[in-house]
Amino acid sequence: MLEGSLESIFETASDAIILADATGQILAWNPAAAQIFGYSADDAVGSDLTVIIPERFHADHHAGLQRVVQTGETKIIGHTVEIAGRRNDGMEVPIELSLASWVIGEDRYFSAIIRDVSERVAMVDALSAHEARLEAIVETANDAIVTIDASGLVTMWNPYAEEMFGRRAEEMVGQPLSIILPDQFRDRHDAGLLRLARGGESRILGETVELTALHSSGREFPIELSLAMWEQGDSRFFSGILRDITLRKEAEARSDWLLSMILPDHIAERLKAGESPIADRIPVVTILFADLVGSTPMADLMSPVELVTVLNELFSRFDDIADDHGLEKIKTGGDSYVAAAGLSASRDDHAAAVADAALTMRDELPRHVVDGFGALQMRFGIHTGPVVAGVIGKRKFSYDLYGDAVNVASRMESSGIPNQIQVSAQVYELISADYELESRGVLPIKGKGDLETYLLQGRRSR
Repeated sequence: MLEGSLESIFETASDAIILADATGQILAWNPAAAQIFGYSADDAVGSDLTVIIPERFHADHHAGLQRVVQTGETKIIGHTVEIAGRRNDGMEVPIELSLASWVIGEDRYFSAIIRDVSERVAMVDALSAHEARLEAIVETANDAIVTIDASGLVTMWNPYAEEMFGRRAEEMVGQPLSIILPDQFRDRHDAGLLRLARGGESRILGETVELTALHSSGREFPIELSLAMWEQGDSRFFSGILRDITLRKEAEARSDWLLSMILPDHIAERLKAGESPIADRIPVVTILFADLVGSTPMADLMSPVELVTVLNELFSRFDDIADDHGLEKIKTGGDSYVAAAGLSASRDDHAAAVADAALTMRDELPRHVVDGFGALQMRFGIHTGPVVAGVIGKRKFSYDLYGDAVNVASRMESSGIPNQIQVSAQVYELISADYELESRGVLPIKGKGDLETYLLQGRRSR
């Protein structure tokens, strides 16, 4: 379902989205890219990026690719720049480019979000052109265009500004622009105007910035602002092109949510920041394995929908329990559930947190009854030790744990007893002061030899 949601965003985005490898070969090309450049996905995928780059920039493009691949140094990654693109008919088109790069394993990839800014470029050029032509563009533009004087009073307010802010030109002209700013930003706006009046520099002139605006209804919403300053005689004016980016921000939030469903929050943030590879050696982590008993006959006798519903209801409840106790869910695999504590931050109670979560999970099982099988049963295993944690994969990211401690935790589960929580001697040493544990003696553990094991019964009475 996650992959389908991401594909839907890719296919329906209003901006072109292009993916390429380190050689500049195009790997993915969405419908918006086809609309801007005139190439279908079948024609574009597999081609070199130079098909959409004017020939005079080819040398710089190849040099830039080599520099990023060889040194990691880049001039435009992480920035939004305006450049020229080339259509399949040879015509050039002004575009706004946001470029990102990441490395998976030894391979580097690039993603580009591209917007056709022909209309915006035309509007900016028109600000210095004939007044009649400017008025026609302003009146029909699909962005809000607003002009203020040096004191911050509105002198021009186009029809799209009326629609965006819910305020008619008649009520806005002559009023301070701060009307459309939330209270917390008005002092900063006034300070900026005062600084310019005293000969200071603007921090946003010539830049495209994201701000928060205020609708007449009181609703705050995100906007993108491109600001220019011009003079007429002894008077100074500021003209801004404003775009409502609510839908874009919602799409970004949706993408962030989808990523958080795949990866722990602290790992997702590192991935979005461009870090790669993501790999950590963590000295002390407590790991929980839980495995459903009797799942094979259930799979044979139940319909697919029934089986998946049972597992989804159980593991969704386990997700809540893991969150309540501060555990990080690592994965579900078939009929097993894996979680851990101590991954994202150093904590002294990682073993106790996992013990409490396992006890709560065990107590949850009687609530999940399956016709013909009775209440669900599971084996639980817990072990504490060092691990390596990292993200692997190209298309479907996976955050997983590696090391001997993971294997021992798995063996604690597989050699355990249904509806019992078997723990290692290391866990016993950490929690025995506060929990009731029953010695199970020394057991032969596959790949480890004889190990002392215990059954966790519950917390000690205080």
